[in-house]
This record gives sequence, C-alpha cells and structure tokens, in this order.
Amino acid sequence: PYSKKNYYWLTFGGETGKRMEEKSSLNNQDAYVQSNTFAYKSYDKDSVNIAKGGRDYYGDPLNSSTKNRTYINSLSGILPSSTITYIFKVANTSTSLITFRLDESGTSIYSGSIYGKTDYFSGKVLKTSVNVTNNLSDERSTLKFVLTSTATDAEMYLDYFEIAYRKYLNAVSDNLIFFSKDTSAVISYTLSNFSNSSIKTFDITDFANVAIISNASISGSQFTF
Repeated sequence: PYSKKNYYWLTFGGETGKRMEEKSSLNNQDAYVQSNTFAYKSYDKDSVNIAKGGRDYYGDPLNSSTKNRTYINSLSGILPSSTITYIFKVANTSTSLITFRLDESGTSIYSGSIYGKTDYFSGKVLKTSVNVTNNLSDERSTLKFVLTSTATDAEMYLDYFEIAYRKYLNAVSDNLIFFSKDTSAVISYTLSNFSNSSIKTFDITDFANVAIISNASISGSQFTF
C-alpha cells in the first residue's frame, strides 16, 4: 500500500518528457500457451526494534497473554492440488527454548523450536519454509501461528511471512499481475475475468521502461496476446 522510495522524471528546456513505448503482440499461432502464473501474498509489519538499534524491525508478538495469531488471505484463482509454499521468519526474544506451530485452515503444517537468547544477542532468529498441497475449500488461507511453549517468559515475534502459489490468469477487481514462464519460446496469454473490454496490459519487467501491449485480441472480458 505504500513505498519507502519515490522516483520522479523531470524535464527542462521545453523538451518532451519520456513516453511509454508500445510493445506489439506477436500473435504467433505456434506460441506456447501459458494458462497460469506464480502469485504471492505477504505480511510484513515493522513496528518493534528488538535490538534497540539497526534496521531490523519485527511485528506481532506471541507470548503468555497472546498465544496465537491468525492471518487470513484470499488466494483467488489458486490451482487445485497445486503446491503452496509458506516462507516465514520469527525470533525468540526470551531466554527459554520455545516451541511453536503453524496451522493452515485448522491443520498443522509445521512445528519447530528456537533456542533462547544469550547475553550477546537480543533474540534468536528462525527463517524457514514449508510446502503443502493445496486443499483449501474456498481459495482462502487461514494461517495461524501458535506459541506452544509453557515457559512463563516465552515470547516470539513474527518478522514476516509470504505465501507463494500458482493461480489462473483471472483478474480480481479488474487487476492482475502475472509472471512469464522462464523460457525462450514465444508465449501466448489469455487474461480473463475483467468487468468490461476496456483492458490495458503493461510489460513492467523493467520498471524504468514500462511498455504497453498493443495489437492484442480483446473479446468481451478477455485479453489475448
């Protein structure tokens, strides 16, 4: 929703500013048809500087008073039976060894432990990932972090988590970000589920040289190029 940096392109002396170039669709009948894309959801709340110095900030705590936290994300268009990858980073800021669990929609998908902090460190960090086969019933992730330690001083902070999955090329609220397959072949895309035929598609591979796709085929709510 926000950025820590902004970029501006300025001109002077009456010269015309930089214009977006067109990138023409090849419309190759023998092109490789890509029907889905990688997609990502993430949570990264920077509110607590555990070390009281540097730029390493953490977010939500789990402790004896708040033993679990739940995060809900819509994974619209996720491919059935595809692999979902959960990447997360947490820190143990107590002296005790702590144990915790990660649940997805009521099912445990990971359990682990982190050693306690020492005099030389403000916390011990764990960054890891887990792969799960998609069996979500409503294309919605209900991710719960559960602190299972019984130690009275147990405290864990969530730095961030990321959910990586594959989804169909269907727009949500008239927006769609998709990634090309890593191949040298010509690729054909059909983007669907827009609310009208006023569809614009951009190549943003190079953020400083964004191009608009031209000469595409638009039929109702579909955009093919």
